[in-house]
Amino acid sequence: MNPEDNEQLKKILALTEENNVILHKMQKTARLSIILKVLYWVLIFGLSYGAFYGFQYYLKSLTGNGNGDSSATSSSQSLSNLSSLLKNFNQ
Repeated sequence: MNPEDNEQLKKILALTEENNVILHKMQKTARLSIILKVLYWVLIFGLSYGAFYGFQYYLKSLTGNGNGDSSATSSSQSLSNLSSLLKNFNQ
């Protein structure tokens, strides 16, 4: 081997080591990006489910599907009772 070839091999070795460092940094960044994306979507779905679970009682009471008397069903019953009372009073 002549000295010129030796210099070229040293340059190639230095470039290869630098390339290896850059590739490892890129791999770490890609892993971190994937982890953050997964955490982002878990947070989005978790907050959505939590909000729905928290407002479920209020939604059921508004639609009349809740446990016990809801305001919509009790008001319709009181209106029917009131109309029957008015009919009896007018007779």
